[in-house]
Amino acid sequence: MKENPEVIILDAMFVLDRPLEFKPIPGSRRPEMHSWAFGLALAGLLAVIRPDGGAALFGAWALGLYFGISAALMSVGNWLERNARLTLSATGLAFRQPLHGVTVGWEAVERLEVRSSPVGRRIFVFGGGKHFSFRAISEVEIRGKIRDRYGFEDSERIMQTMLQMTNLPAKPKEFENGTYYARD
Repeated sequence: MKENPEVIILDAMFVLDRPLEFKPIPGSRRPEMHSWAFGLALAGLLAVIRPDGGAALFGAWALGLYFGISAALMSVGNWLERNARLTLSATGLAFRQPLHGVTVGWEAVERLEVRSSPVGRRIFVFGGGKHFSFRAISEVEIRGKIRDRYGFEDSERIMQTMLQMTNLPAKPKEFENGTYYARD
């Protein structure tokens, strides 16, 4: 049986006979919508409040500004996350967002980090003077029920494929808020 040198098969990993593109699962936009609603409600309140409102006027402005900035930041973050694309191929990986794009060959990847936080794990890729990160699949559970999912669904398989293709050590090293894989 003749082997095709262009096809790379990994144990329980992805077959990279063609580029594979991954998109994140879009998370709930409910917090963003709530922030916009509160900001607009406070703007409406400011439109009808008497100018001599004193502390109430200042508090409404401060809260309106807080909710408006929060909503704008959430909107930009959600937009970037929804439009992210991760591509794995036989020659390397590429990560694209509307404001950021990185392409790195497998041999140039120097370090992979998995950082934990209260909202899930994030995978960082460093190599060739470039870097990017993406969210591993995360679930939001409230009262025993899964209410939301976000991140890249196949993140475990993506991570294992990256480890295999980069020839980084299979055993991670620990650091303050996660683990990393790097050549010594």
